[in-house]
Amino acid sequence: MALLRVVRTAWLTPRLTLQVRGYASAHRVEGQYLPRKTSIPYTFSKDPYLFAQKIERIIKSDKLNDAIALTMNAPSRLQSVVIWNHLIRACAKQGFLKKSTKLFSQIKKRGLIPNVKSYTLVLEACANSTSPNVVTEAEAYFDKLKQTLSPNLTHFNALLKVYLVSGQVDKAMALFERMPRMGPQASDCRTYTMVIKALADQALLPASSSPPAKSETSADVSKHPRITFDQVVAMWDRMRDDQQQRCLMNQHNKTQTPPIQLTSHLVNSILHACNRTNDPRWFRTGVQLAADAYGFSKPSRSTAETAPLLPPTASASAKEAAFDSKTFNLLLLLCIRAGQFSRGRWVCAQALEHFRDTFKPTLLNHHMCLDMLVKETQQLQRRPA
Repeated sequence: MALLRVVRTAWLTPRLTLQVRGYASAHRVEGQYLPRKTSIPYTFSKDPYLFAQKIERIIKSDKLNDAIALTMNAPSRLQSVVIWNHLIRACAKQGFLKKSTKLFSQIKKRGLIPNVKSYTLVLEACANSTSPNVVTEAEAYFDKLKQTLSPNLTHFNALLKVYLVSGQVDKAMALFERMPRMGPQASDCRTYTMVIKALADQALLPASSSPPAKSETSADVSKHPRITFDQVVAMWDRMRDDQQQRCLMNQHNKTQTPPIQLTSHLVNSILHACNRTNDPRWFRTGVQLAADAYGFSKPSRSTAETAPLLPPTASASAKEAAFDSKTFNLLLLLCIRAGQFSRGRWVCAQALEHFRDTFKPTLLNHHMCLDMLVKETQQLQRRPA
């Protein structure tokens, strides 16, 4: 009996060791496999709706592998696209591209049809991934989407983000130009925020930071002209023109184009870009663009025929989304760097007046106001008597 126990132990131990090693190595390489065993026992719900809720709770409890394993072993009566979308969303948030694509494939293997949300989530997984093949993957899924369904604005924005994150600005701008300017697929605030940030990054690159490759000829270099900061501001002006055209068309057409909602992210993108130029001319331009958008003052000549992007009748939620503490600080910072202290005080008063019900200044905002007053006092003291 003792000899039998020794032989039995020797036979079982390697199997247990290999199982643990295989499990650990699979976690080190993301997406190498889809787990089929849960860490603790679970029971199946009675209907797909309750099962989807259970999977969502397991994901929220930070047990994604358990949620995947439980779904993999679930009977066909409990399978639904909603459950698989929950799993793809969780993987996409963590940048697990391989797992997301494998889960997407499981939808078809289970006899289900991926819906619009499924393609949205797998494209978001591509955008959050650092894989070198992420652009190829995203384009392949976008092509599949066009063959089976109609891409919506969310899909265009997701693919646009993939291009920008991967540094392929040319492809991103080509996609942006292909997007219609009217209709449900027209660019929104998220689209313009991403494009303005990308153009600003390219415009503000040092000339020596991206020398042409040795294999490139002068003709090849001419195909990629350097982006200037004027083009960044021109993109903001295009966004304003689009908004104006949509307002006019929506008054006369039955097919409505959603208006561009002014958000703090969109305004901060142009203000931050102007701040990075280290040029007083663009400091003043940034303040004027924001003031015109918010309706702080009489519009400048370039926007005299354009209504503010944030109308005076905007709801409280719209005002709260359009202006935050970072916007306040960026506006004052541009006024300080341009040496326009009186304009800074005017911006401060206008912001507190327009957003008095939705904006509460933070400690950093008060510090910025004091810093502006100190610098203005120092400037006055340096003036000759």
